[in-house]
Amino acid sequence: MPFIYDEIPYTNQTYPEMAPAQMAVMGRLFGLETPDVACSHVLEVGCGNGMNLIPLAIAAPESTFEGLDLSEPAILEGQAMVEELGIRNLTLYHADVTQWPLEGPSYGFIMAHGVYSWVPSAVRESLLRLYKNRLAVNGLGYLSFKTYPGAHFYAASRNMMRYHTHDLEDPQTKVEQSMALLRFVLSGQPENPSVLHHRFYKDYLQTEWERLSTLPDWYLQHDHLADFSEPFYFHQVHEALAIHGLQYWSDAHFPAMQIRNFPKSVQQVLAQMPVLVREQYLDFLLGRAFRQALVCHAGIPRPITSQPEGLLSCVVGGPFQIEEGASTGFVLTGHNGNTIASDNAAVRVIATFLGEKWPQMVPVNTLIAALKNTLSVHPDQQPLLVTRILLGLYADNLLVVRTTPPNVSHKVAERPVALKAARFQAAYGLPFLTNGLHEAKPVSDPAIQFLIPLLDGTRSTNELLPDWQKALPKGYNTMEITTETLESVLHTLWLDAFLEACVVETTP
Repeated sequence: MPFIYDEIPYTNQTYPEMAPAQMAVMGRLFGLETPDVACSHVLEVGCGNGMNLIPLAIAAPESTFEGLDLSEPAILEGQAMVEELGIRNLTLYHADVTQWPLEGPSYGFIMAHGVYSWVPSAVRESLLRLYKNRLAVNGLGYLSFKTYPGAHFYAASRNMMRYHTHDLEDPQTKVEQSMALLRFVLSGQPENPSVLHHRFYKDYLQTEWERLSTLPDWYLQHDHLADFSEPFYFHQVHEALAIHGLQYWSDAHFPAMQIRNFPKSVQQVLAQMPVLVREQYLDFLLGRAFRQALVCHAGIPRPITSQPEGLLSCVVGGPFQIEEGASTGFVLTGHNGNTIASDNAAVRVIATFLGEKWPQMVPVNTLIAALKNTLSVHPDQQPLLVTRILLGLYADNLLVVRTTPPNVSHKVAERPVALKAARFQAAYGLPFLTNGLHEAKPVSDPAIQFLIPLLDGTRSTNELLPDWQKALPKGYNTMEITTETLESVLHTLWLDAFLEACVVETTP
């Protein structure tokens, strides 16, 4: 039987939660000093064509990266890209995780995105054995999986679609018929809601239709129609980890662990719970359907709450903007447009300083030293004040935190250089580009896709405009591409951390 991932490739992209420099932050916040991300050994299981690993390998040339996947076409495609880019610290293998050696050099970081819930139980066991045997003593593993109770909402449409298409063989026909079924069931709902067994059923169908209609075909094929797509309760995954001598460390996304946005009465109950119990109840409260967990070896002590002092060895930043509010308050906008309202003068000072530095990130100790005469507390208390505020901004998803700073420019250079991975992705025609924070940003304007490959440091901004106009396909209105347009796009690329901090020497 053909391997479904060979017939309908899974579209790989980059995920900031899988960047070692972000995984290591979660280690430090709870007291674990992970291997140095600048010179570590990293493995991704289920890497596809390696698109998540390629930007990481370019950004950390002293580290060694390996990826394995069961899809030979995906690996061959990835190997060709690695060769074309001249990457020497990344190797992709066509391999089965059940056959991957359990002995060998340890990995500081192991990642498996979209694997655990989508493989048979024997493969899950092999995956966890690999984590146990090859993860460094102080290493962290990333493990994503579908989870209950939220996954229950998707089970109804999945089961209907699999029944409707069970005798079809062509993958594309299965996708088309699945959506046709959902449209049929939705359009066939009776006018009189009293005949329905559940009054919310029509609303559910409408929500599922709207959700799935916006997703690509490969998602439907590899999730709803997949032979293996098994959700778990959080406690079930933790129990499986324990059997293999592993433990849950934290969520890969710090804001996902927070209880601060619940009603006070709920916060009080959650705060009294042990860590693992609280995580399960967070899933109940949020209706979570997908988790990104970080795991480590069992027995490593971990405090119940995150420790602000863990930020002292990190770098922080954010595109902060302040809008004055009523009376003395203000609205603070941070990373990805997230906002909070505040009247805290120290928050204002810190956000203003970081906003002026963005997209460059600032070591926390440097930030504390720079603000020593501007905060109305004793100098001995400033580190705790600053780190507590930063931790709050991180919890509210406004702040970017890494253990090492990304290589991004402090301004738009005369000869701009876009990140190598982004230039390649744009030339390759991918619908997303990876910035210096390992975030996949969608291409908002097709014209930008033709500009970014030109940002290799060999052209001045004056030379870029005519070359950009020439690069556009026939039918594109080049009159819309003006000097002002170019300046605006370059400024946006700079703010989005796509421009590299380097100088390219050219021969006169």
